[in-house]
Amino acid sequence: MSTIRIQTTINSDTLVLPQLKELLGKTVDIQITERADDKISDDKWAAAERAFQEIRDYDFDALPEQRAYDLLHAEDHLK
Repeated sequence: MSTIRIQTTINSDTLVLPQLKELLGKTVDIQITERADDKISDDKWAAAERAFQEIRDYDFDALPEQRAYDLLHAEDHLK
């Protein structure tokens, strides 16, 4: 007896699951459980979207510039 766990988003009432080929012709139990953390995740994405819309005058180049500076001067303390 084998167990296969598939995590997917259901977008249709017809599922195509190639992972089940080895079970074709066998009697199986199918259980589908809605994941609670997806609802939490949706709330977090909504909050992130609201926060992103409120950003004004953000310096998108600051992080890459800081990384470049840090790499350039990474060994300065060793001199």
